Amino acid sequence: MSNQSARRGARRVQQAGWCGRAWLCLVGAVLAGLPGWVRAEGPDVLEVRWVIHSLPFVHAEQGRSGSPKGFLDRMLHELLIPNLPGLLHSVDQVPIPRRNQALQSDARACSPGMIVSDERRAFTTFSVPVIRMLPSGAFGTRRVFGGLGKFISPEGNLDLERVITTGAAHVAVADGRSYGQVVDALLVRLRGRGNLTFISGEGTTEKLARMIRAGHADLVLGLVYEADLVSREAGLEGVDLEFWPITEQERLHQLAIGCHQGTQGAAVIARINALFAHAEMRRQAQAFYDALLRPQDLKRLRALMPPEPASGPGRQRP
Repeated sequence: MSNQSARRGARRVQQAGWCGRAWLCLVGAVLAGLPGWVRAEGPDVLEVRWVIHSLPFVHAEQGRSGSPKGFLDRMLHELLIPNLPGLLHSVDQVPIPRRNQALQSDARACSPGMIVSDERRAFTTFSVPVIRMLPSGAFGTRRVFGGLGKFISPEGNLDLERVITTGAAHVAVADGRSYGQVVDALLVRLRGRGNLTFISGEGTTEKLARMIRAGHADLVLGLVYEADLVSREAGLEGVDLEFWPITEQERLHQLAIGCHQGTQGAAVIARINALFAHAEMRRQAQAFYDALLRPQDLKRLRALMPPEPASGPGRQRP
């Protein structure tokens, strides 16, 4: 299969030159010699195509300075690429559905961060968890939530299924984006209802917020660190926008690196797992996400985080 079409428009960051440390050269030479690896065009070079999507705070288009802005951009450019020598790295920005399609069809494709779910396990080889995130929830105005009191538990969680099935509110979500395994399964089951809208394309977070402003949606789903952006795009003051977690979710979302389910994907994930066996790598990756949170949200995350092992890779979710 030719790689020309996949390369067109991609940003390439090639690790070239001799290794600064002898042991890195040795590891690179050993891994490069493993049988069955899919190789890019060129003199025996393995290519990894990182497929990302434009999402505020996660991935964002490069600024004029050329420095990455999103927390997964930072992990990709500051942790992954520098620590995976001997590879040809390309970065291709695509809409979320096309990212998922690439992971199913392109043996070179990897994503630097995905919420782990059973649906995605069907076509993705995942690394150990590298970032733990607060679960998803619903944004809406104080007035809207004031009318949904009977759907909010004493613990402060929103019963999204009852909200949708009773027609109590119009809910909008981003098509192809994961909101966690429990919510994803719910949305698949309820898809097609008149008060549940899926939108796609670039800038979905902004589009969802504008639906609140235009009166086309009462609630939109998202993550807590998006509150300021949603407030701004919805034309609301921060005090008028509320965020309520959704009931029956996992305590934390686990973000892992995913690659195509094949020989190359498994080999790349093995190298990534070896990197994140080191506590310092896990700490740096988590710090990129933590920097987005408000103090009260960071405190809540800390209370939910499992103890950090002194050494060894993090554990997969059962």
